[in-house]
Amino acid sequence: MKVKLVNYTQDAKDLLIFTKNTRLLNVEDAYQEIKDWPEDKKQAELDYMLQTIKSSWEFVDYTFEIRDVTRAFTHQFVRTRTGSYAQQSQRTVDMEGFGYYTPPKIEDNDYAKLLYDEPMELINMKYQQLREIGISAEDARGILPTNIHTNIVAKFSLRTL
Repeated sequence: MKVKLVNYTQDAKDLLIFTKNTRLLNVEDAYQEIKDWPEDKKQAELDYMLQTIKSSWEFVDYTFEIRDVTRAFTHQFVRTRTGSYAQQSQRTVDMEGFGYYTPPKIEDNDYAKLLYDEPMELINMKYQQLREIGISAEDARGILPTNIHTNIVAKFSLRTL
């Protein structure tokens, strides 16, 4: 698995304080006023916010690229729907030569690894043959295993994290 932070809310500190203070201030340029606060005042406000309602945290986002995880992982990962997700599509992406995950108990046992790797190689070969005779990726994907590697992008708010 490879996880990379690809984007985040750049002005998170000011935005957190602004969204919290929107409920308390009636100032037209409140965001700019907060941006101009000294750092020690901002830090004191953030320290206070840790002990209060976390709704402001929903305005700060983090987006991650997650590569080389299994389809089984992504099925569990998205189940709670606490974020936003964009997953690599087996319907459109040609999965020829796919990578896959081998569990440690299988990886550490030569005979079990042989029993595991042989059908994976066969599936890959049959998938390639289906594609070669003109079967679309959408239809050929049905024979692909759940431990095939895939990629997903996930965005979460600070509150979710």
